[in-house]
Amino acid sequence: MPFYEVIDDYVPRPNQVIMSGLLNNSKLPWYYNPRTTHSTERYQRHQYTNTFFRFGEPTQSEDDFRILRDVLPFPEYDTHTLWRIKFNMTNPYKNRGIISPHIDVEVPGIVYLYYAVDSDGDTRLYPNLEKGYGRWWKWSKEVRVSPKQGRVIRMSTDLWHSSCVPHVYEKRIVGNFVFLDPSVSADDIEKLRGGREYVTVPPTE
Repeated sequence: MPFYEVIDDYVPRPNQVIMSGLLNNSKLPWYYNPRTTHSTERYQRHQYTNTFFRFGEPTQSEDDFRILRDVLPFPEYDTHTLWRIKFNMTNPYKNRGIISPHIDVEVPGIVYLYYAVDSDGDTRLYPNLEKGYGRWWKWSKEVRVSPKQGRVIRMSTDLWHSSCVPHVYEKRIVGNFVFLDPSVSADDIEKLRGGREYVTVPPTE
């Protein structure tokens, strides 16, 4: 059963400032991605990403990972398998269409979305949506969460969600932390490594 909770000021203000400074540092590389998810729908738009952990393996230095863990001490570090840490940065875009919902992985676990800066471009959560949805998802019940520095969404991996680009602020930076439940088998983890990073079921055109 999908669940979520929204937590403001998840970490103290000094930790928020450290994260904002880290991600706004001119020495931090951001990599261009032409799409937000794997869907081929017309509302897709580009984003810039920086990945610290991917497919259960670190992609940056131990020092960088230690800083992240100290500044954002999610309890699942000690109870779950860390699968991904990725920060996404989007900029204003003329098209205001909403990208169709996705989930991050198809196995049990916990996802954290951490808003690193104040911005606009709400995250939309769809508690009643299920895999195999069609165009009707646009009329499904949604919960909108606005980007606010220090705010966190903690949710189950089976909760469908989508994002929007900012239109008022110059950028939107969101961290995506994915933890796999201890019940996930080694075989399932290997299957995840061979699959796509996101599970998207595009609407029927």
